[in-house]
Amino acid sequence: MTDPAPLAPWSRRAEGLLAVGFWMALGTLAVVRRAVGPWNDQVGIPASDVMDTLAEYGLWALVTPVVFWLARRYRLERDGWAGRLGLHLVLGLGVAMAVVALTRGLLRPILAPELAAQRPWSVEAMVTGL
Repeated sequence: MTDPAPLAPWSRRAEGLLAVGFWMALGTLAVVRRAVGPWNDQVGIPASDVMDTLAEYGLWALVTPVVFWLARRYRLERDGWAGRLGLHLVLGLGVAMAVVALTRGLLRPILAPELAAQRPWSVEAMVTGL
């Protein structure tokens, strides 16, 4: 009996499609959670909130290939892993802050102006957590 042929590595296209599917499924679950959660005292949620939520998850879908590229480019290998881990943390924080800044500072005022008015956003608030 011979060993089966080794599996081919994921293609970049399959990786991208899987990432988009993952983030859109997660976004859909977030919308459903907001709509039926016990803290929601109204029936359903406004369409602008749905667009705001899906835009954020869609942006994460677009950023995921960049994150995968960075992870491949700066691998955590046996030698020098501590420095690379620090780099991963800094890059991860930078990507997350960029996504939050784009979604809260740019997309939310366009897609959900009433939500942006209820929850004002600033870089200072993002950094300090207030």
